[in-house]
Amino acid sequence: MRGFITESRLCGALLLAVLLATVLSYRAGMTGGFSADDYVFLRANLRFADAWQALSVFGEHDNVQKIAYRPLVRLSLWLNWQLSQDATAFHWTNLLLHLGNTAALFLLLRLLFDRPAPALVGATAFALHPIHSTNVLWVMGRTDLLFSLFYLAALLLFLLHWRRSGARTILVLSLLLFVLALASKEMAISLPVLLLAMTTVLGEGTARARAASALRSTLPYFLVLLCYVGLRVLFVLRDGWETTPSEYLNFAASAILFKAGAWSLSLAYPFDLYRMRHLLESEPQRFLVTASVVCTLAVVAMHLALWRRWRSFYGDRLFWLGAAWIPITLLPILGGSPNRWYLYLPSAGFCMVLAATWNSLRARHLCSAALIIGLLFYASELVKQSRTWSRQSELSEKLLQQVHDLGMRSSETHWFANVPFGYKSAFLFPGHLSFAAAIELRFGLQPDIRILSYVNLRDELRIESTRIGSDWLFRLEPDAHAFVVLPGYRRRFAASTTQWIQGAEVEIKALSQANTATEYWVRLPSPSFGRFHYFDGQQLQTDLNAPP
Repeated sequence: MRGFITESRLCGALLLAVLLATVLSYRAGMTGGFSADDYVFLRANLRFADAWQALSVFGEHDNVQKIAYRPLVRLSLWLNWQLSQDATAFHWTNLLLHLGNTAALFLLLRLLFDRPAPALVGATAFALHPIHSTNVLWVMGRTDLLFSLFYLAALLLFLLHWRRSGARTILVLSLLLFVLALASKEMAISLPVLLLAMTTVLGEGTARARAASALRSTLPYFLVLLCYVGLRVLFVLRDGWETTPSEYLNFAASAILFKAGAWSLSLAYPFDLYRMRHLLESEPQRFLVTASVVCTLAVVAMHLALWRRWRSFYGDRLFWLGAAWIPITLLPILGGSPNRWYLYLPSAGFCMVLAATWNSLRARHLCSAALIIGLLFYASELVKQSRTWSRQSELSEKLLQQVHDLGMRSSETHWFANVPFGYKSAFLFPGHLSFAAAIELRFGLQPDIRILSYVNLRDELRIESTRIGSDWLFRLEPDAHAFVVLPGYRRRFAASTTQWIQGAEVEIKALSQANTATEYWVRLPSPSFGRFHYFDGQQLQTDLNAPP
């Protein structure tokens, strides 16, 4: 008993140290700059005069993503704005939510393993996993942070009710937290399925008895889910389908396999995902051979470490629950894009697998040493990504200042080429709405913004430009971080192609080995086309000969 208390105290102290290390790792990214869709959502959710009016978000669809219903996220943005119109408060709120999720996962794993040590292993991996950097450092990554906090808390209270107390108050509180998770993001609909899987696997008795007991225990959650679906249907019937959710309905087998592979690599690979993607696109054979060798060695090493206990290890229910956690929590977004921020909650299952693996090994000291080395890689990558987002914030502010210096007026038409899409793996303005919303939010202007192309940035990027009449030829040397993006997020091209974008012609002339553009034309309408601007890799340039 004394040893258990000592272990609990030690793990509690180590958890506090992990939380502090997490804050230090993210510290550089706690900047005052917004990015990407932050401007769009802020512009749409600052119209409330007071708290009473802000509560109207619970009675309507999201006014940006028309099909979404995320009133708690919208309300949190409005509350942050009341505290400060600087992004620093928003970023610290995101970081605090991440720390709360880490603590909630620790308590959950502590309950499942009945020991604090494996819970600490899983919580530490979750706190420092680099895949979470986008959720924490991008303000609108808050959707996953917020719903995950309510989701994990609801799951924890349900397990306390199911395994220990049986008190109805705890069950009611868990159901309330489930409602709050649903009001934060639609991905929370997976909770009843995950609860059903957990209670079936962890229950006692025959398989049939466990399944029956699991259905009875989780029935209230399915009823809440049914009410939520009914409410959403009523909203759709009332408001109509203002946007087509086709981007979330790609359930082709090939698309699902691609997303499964992308998500698996993102969870397992602790470094810059842009570099990994570039290697996969430019040298696919080398990448696949290397990945196969590394995976084989990892599996062999695990078998060697477990060869005396392989039967008990592969019979570990928590290991398989962690493995099942990942696809179950990804089910609601299976038809969508393989974006890395969707992995925030699924990564908790990955961390449960790590905790179960560590808990089953005999050579604990060797395994702990390997784990510490891996976590140091995680932390170093987090620091690197935080600095990337800090630099992104500087570039965003610099670009907006240059836009201000143009002396725009709301009645003018402005054409832009090479708008900064992002800096390395951080976002800048990846879309027409975000750039226009930033101008409106910062300067109160609503000019006609027409974006012809974007460029993702790296250090010291220089874009060569040549003007011929009203046409412009651009050249750059693409790599993992520098590449051209056309509106619609098209980055790779099978061959030279021409597209008409908002009345102008954009022609991709030459391609790299990874099928990204190295040379492209921008042909503007003539004789009068408004003012034309382009980013040369360092700053915004204006065609002085364009009609005013």
